[in-house]
Amino acid sequence: MNENKFLDALTNIDGELVERFIRYDESAEKLSKRKRIIRWGSLAACVVLIVCACIPILRWIVLPVPPVYENANYSAFEIGEFFGQMKNGATTSYTKVYAPSKDLIDNIVSVPNDDFLPIYESSKPKQELDIAEFCELTDGMLKRLAREIGKESPTYEARENRDSISASTKMAEYFISFEQRDYYNNVFIYNNTDDPAEKVGIGGIDVVIDQRQIDEEIIASLECVKEKVFKIFGVEFSDVKIDRDYSNSYKDRGVSGITVYYYNASDHPLNSMMPEPITDNIKISFNNRHDHDGAVVSDSLLTRASISYFKLRGNDASLYPCVGEEKMISLKDAEALLYNGYVFGGHSCRICMAAQDKVSFKGYDRVGIRYIFKYDINGNPTLGIPFYEFYKKIGTAENGNEIYAKTYVPAIEVSGYEEYFESQKQNHK
Repeated sequence: MNENKFLDALTNIDGELVERFIRYDESAEKLSKRKRIIRWGSLAACVVLIVCACIPILRWIVLPVPPVYENANYSAFEIGEFFGQMKNGATTSYTKVYAPSKDLIDNIVSVPNDDFLPIYESSKPKQELDIAEFCELTDGMLKRLAREIGKESPTYEARENRDSISASTKMAEYFISFEQRDYYNNVFIYNNTDDPAEKVGIGGIDVVIDQRQIDEEIIASLECVKEKVFKIFGVEFSDVKIDRDYSNSYKDRGVSGITVYYYNASDHPLNSMMPEPITDNIKISFNNRHDHDGAVVSDSLLTRASISYFKLRGNDASLYPCVGEEKMISLKDAEALLYNGYVFGGHSCRICMAAQDKVSFKGYDRVGIRYIFKYDINGNPTLGIPFYEFYKKIGTAENGNEIYAKTYVPAIEVSGYEEYFESQKQNHK
């Protein structure tokens, strides 16, 4: 087409055709816009539905912000020294707890509804050794034991040592030792045999327990033994607790030992918040340790028992006095620290730490309050502070014991969490 024909055709275009084209073009543009709006609206609706569906999941994925206590009296570096002997007190995130049933971890102290919690300090009051007091306790206990088993009361020789008074004697199948130190008297009775299967009997009653039972069943099985023991030591206690030790390598099949404590919880607040009473008590210890070759570890009955009586020589309250109070943090704040891995407790051995699997405490099974004491280089307790004690079930052992992970978060305000755990990256899980 030459230039003249093109101009002539352009000049003679049908006007109605042009108007129809314009109307179609406008309609198409509106339809396109409407399609785009519908398309983006649908996408937005899908996003909203996905987000709404994911909110319960996000609540578990997104970690809560850990609290910051800049003006706290204790730092995370100081708290780390309460656990283990590694550099800067490095700890792992949990220790394993074995229990025949969940009832055992239900017995921990409930979280109090308090604004402040006391801090305790170990203070062992010094008293002069008193041989007359020592002999009075020893004579009375031997006479009562002899009466219960139908034997003559034996003789003994009290020995005055540099920092203690001690004595020992035998009566029938029993070996008995006595000790007095500056703040307590202690008496031990145990079987005079090397046979780990030999039972201790008190007045014809065997001292034996079944470790497969829960606490209440063990306590009930020792009721007659308790009455005999109270008569022998000339005392009575209103409360009882059980501590299970799983520190040996047979923890999947049996305990290292079980200790039953008779005591008065009202004698000191810490009696209910520590595994072992700190005031006057009687304890029956069942040993299940067998270190020699060929030994068989029991996963049922424990018969190798010793009985002891611990008696303070001074005021109960003076042994662990309250030295102040600290602001208690909420359980919500403790959970934020827990979920961010700002926890304490566990092994101090690098090999054990490296072998330990990571455990999530989301949906933990139990939480309570426990006091943990810091120890000096001589192994003596010094300062005690309260911790949230969290339990999470992680499995079942060969003998049916339920396995829990246990970890600690300070129940009071502590500063420097981020700095401390940043410094522990190589040692902490």
